[in-house]
Amino acid sequence: IKAKNDLKSSGLLKFVQLEYNLVDREIEREIIPFCNKENILIAAYSPLLQGMICRNKNKMDTLNRIAKKYKKSVSQIVLNWIISENQLIAIVHTNNLKHLKENAESPDFDLLKSDLDKISAIFSIDYKYINPKDIYFHPFNEEKSNFYTSIDEAYKNKFCMVPSPKDLAIDIMNGRKVKPIKIKKCKINNKKYNLIEGELRYWASVIADTNEPVLSIILDD
Repeated sequence: IKAKNDLKSSGLLKFVQLEYNLVDREIEREIIPFCNKENILIAAYSPLLQGMICRNKNKMDTLNRIAKKYKKSVSQIVLNWIISENQLIAIVHTNNLKHLKENAESPDFDLLKSDLDKISAIFSIDYKYINPKDIYFHPFNEEKSNFYTSIDEAYKNKFCMVPSPKDLAIDIMNGRKVKPIKIKKCKINNKKYNLIEGELRYWASVIADTNEPVLSIILDD
């Protein structure tokens, strides 16, 4: 927020591009209120989670019921929910002409506030502070080989992450807030969770304080 205030005062900040979807709603805490106040446009990328909107049956059943009510697709309902926030547009990628047409039509109707609230409620984010010793390291993408499995590897940063885990750790120790990591429950090697997203943030947090739990979002199975 401090950096955005500095840019706003200089007149340079007109819009920001940030991840925003039903699973990652971190920007609701500070960024969206700030941008609404300062009339800054937010371009939300990954609004449909690369087509994997939700794997939870109960949540998907709710989305399907709402979609049926409005005679729209689930993707259209989700996109409409996202752009219901002021100062926000969605960046959607597709190679399918049918989906392209659906996406383009997603602003052409209004969800009732009760339905907006229902979606917000069932997809509310439950932030947890997780002991880093409970998190297992195995790449979610099987083709990924450039990942760190120890604090020593992260500290050396042989894969040249920018910023490096060490540099980001210094920022964290100086008060910088970072996005939560994303994890899933697992039972592998006596670990409780598998890291899905946020390797850099994880190692930076551990380097900053090896005993401090890491802010996390636990994804649905």
